[in-house]
Amino acid sequence: MNPIALLVFVTCGMALLMVPRKWAPAALLAGSIYMTLGQGIEIATIRLPVYRLMLMVGLIRVIIKGESLPGGFNLIDKMLVGWGCWAIFAGFFHDPERAGIINSCGTVFNLTMVYFLVRIWCTDLDEVRDNIIFIAFLLVPIAIEMVMEKATGKNLFSVLGGVPENVAMREGKLRAQGPFLH
Repeated sequence: MNPIALLVFVTCGMALLMVPRKWAPAALLAGSIYMTLGQGIEIATIRLPVYRLMLMVGLIRVIIKGESLPGGFNLIDKMLVGWGCWAIFAGFFHDPERAGIINSCGTVFNLTMVYFLVRIWCTDLDEVRDNIIFIAFLLVPIAIEMVMEKATGKNLFSVLGGVPENVAMREGKLRAQGPFLH
């Protein structure tokens, strides 16, 4: 992880631990969307990009503050846990080089953590609306960078690693990607 990514992670991680519950999803997303997948740490065969580290900070927050699911564990929660168990089980039957058990566990971790953290932190529609508005403002700088990227052919997020500096061409047009790998 380079110094810029470390600074963003520590700043957003601390904010995630300290902001009021209703704004926790915004802090989580702020620490995730501005970082490329090239930033994070690796432990053996397990990749922990910044967004996954932010999910772990979110889990630590929930434990430390004693936050819980409003209304308890419901049918949709049970269905998501069932899907996660099935996806991990199915991972044993996939090619371990491409989509084996480690990949399945990562996918289940990502999706279940996002679901349960947002469910814990957004307890009513007003909080969901407030976070959606904040996210819209949060995405404006990325949109501006992507417009500049399309005009110049250079991705500013490449300094973080994980995305190429030169923008790819598709059907004769530049394809901006910002911090996202695709």
